[in-house]
This record gives sequence, structure tokens and C-alpha cells, in this order.
Amino acid sequence: MQKSLSIHLQKGMVKVFVWSVVLYGSEMWTLQKEDIRQLEAFEMWIWKRMMKVSWIEHKTNEEYCKW
Repeated sequence: MQKSLSIHLQKGMVKVFVWSVVLYGSEMWTLQKEDIRQLEAFEMWIWKRMMKVSWIEHKTNEEYCKW
């Protein structure tokens, strides 16, 4: 039987492994509105994938950020 990781541990792993790599690469960028929008979209994609949310569930980003 395969156990899944707790949501708290998953959040920590995303912050440590994913964001450290993404933001390291973007340190030298001059962030423009489009870049910020794409980083925010990537962040929501990561959280939705972590929560195993189907793309057909029509929820707002604010609903996903409540966890």
C-alpha cells in the first residue's frame, strides 16, 4: 500500500525544491508584468497538481490558496 505525503510536507518540498530553482534562474531578470503573470500561473499550476485537482473543476485561484 502506498501512502501519500502530508499536505504540509508537500508544501515544504515545493518551496524548497521547486521555488529555489525557479527563483534562482529569475534573479537576474528584470521582471515585467508578463513575467510576473507567468510565474503566478506556474505557481497555481504547481499547487493544483500537488492537490490532484482536475482541470475541469472550475474553482478560483483564491479557493486553492486557502489550504
